Amino acid sequence: MNALYCALGTNEFNRVSQCTTAYEIWTTLSSAHEGTSKVKKVRLNLQ
Repeated sequence: MNALYCALGTNEFNRVSQCTTAYEIWTTLSSAHEGTSKVKKVRLNLQ
């Protein structure tokens, strides 16, 4: 997990600094950058 923390910028690190597993880090970052399934559906409807 240290490698993941070192690869992140300040904003991303602040989002995931409380995570205890790599999976938690992944899900937190993916939802922050891609959005939830509801956000994805709204984006598709807007196009």
